[in-house]
Amino acid sequence: MSTPPPPFAPDAGTIDAFERDGYAVIRNAITPALRDRLLTAAEKLLGSDITQGRDRGGDGKDGFRGCLNLDPAFLPLLANPAVLPTVVQLLSPNIHLLSAHLIALPSGPPRTIRIPGRHGWHRDMYGVTADLGFPHTPRMAIKAAHYLTPVTPDCGLTMFLPGSHRLPEEPVVPAGAIDPPGAVTPHISVTGTDAVLFENRTWHTGGINLSGNPRIALMLQYGYRWLHPVDDPATDLRKDPALTPSEQQLLGLPDRHPDGSLAKGSGAAPIRSWWESGPWASTSAQMRWYGLLARGSAPSHSGVRRPSCWEGETARRSLHARLMEKARKVIFVLTHPSWGTLSSPDPVEARTLLKTAAKRLAPAVAMPGNTPHSGTIGDLEK
Repeated sequence: MSTPPPPFAPDAGTIDAFERDGYAVIRNAITPALRDRLLTAAEKLLGSDITQGRDRGGDGKDGFRGCLNLDPAFLPLLANPAVLPTVVQLLSPNIHLLSAHLIALPSGPPRTIRIPGRHGWHRDMYGVTADLGFPHTPRMAIKAAHYLTPVTPDCGLTMFLPGSHRLPEEPVVPAGAIDPPGAVTPHISVTGTDAVLFENRTWHTGGINLSGNPRIALMLQYGYRWLHPVDDPATDLRKDPALTPSEQQLLGLPDRHPDGSLAKGSGAAPIRSWWESGPWASTSAQMRWYGLLARGSAPSHSGVRRPSCWEGETARRSLHARLMEKARKVIFVLTHPSWGTLSSPDPVEARTLLKTAAKRLAPAVAMPGNTPHSGTIGDLEK
């Protein structure tokens, strides 16, 4: 079993940008040398006659689903220490890989999309929105996009509509146009070493590649373990003894004891243990993790803003129990004897912050006719 590289603590600015815009850029997520190896492997795969996982489109695109199963050269991206901590903070340790998608976008105007009437703007996992409705669609997955070919202004990078992860309805593309107002192309390094993270609710589309060369990208999608992967199971890959425990989890570690009996939650133990012992395990990170500053929080520590997905009685009821449990965990952090070792510069300030958060959270999660029970959010104000 290999030793994983040291992880990078999530950058607060990146987290805030992601919460605000629905996407964010992680600078220098991979090295130029790794980018070159990935591109070589991608071009070899695209030039092959392999049909397993092949994903060709009517617009001339080519690619593969489940590319980790096809070439071990892609494995360094799976638990990338420059990317995974940010993904875990935005979701939770209870995640696995849903998809590893290699995409080759040809140069030239696409034949079937990116024209008025078929503009290509979409959300990932759109069936969730169809089932639950726009206001109640939660963040369920995050993609990390790596662009392997030279990054130029005309290479067709993925475009995003900032803030569209909070829209209550589909964005409007004006008649005769191919992009909604406010659409942007993120600024990433020409070296191709940056990664772009975006969530399932963020509206996006592939740009038009006029560079004269295919634009090759690798997109790894991480989601909660209760979501079914898009890719074929990585059964053979998981047998590789060189995989780290976190990589094994991301490839589908089951909740089982060695004898095959049920071990509830054990499949998430590797990343949970790694996360709880990481360099980011400070008080502020724990409070984000327990839900008081995450998912729509204000950039400053001035309090908590309710996400749009909390609107409506159904959403409040569905989140009530989970928020109560998170509040109990926060109380444990505050009252545990190890409080003084949690790297807090000012415990009193932290307690004040929690009280403010509790006051703002209480109206959002209180059940009609009920009052907070002992040991839940009500205790945060004591």
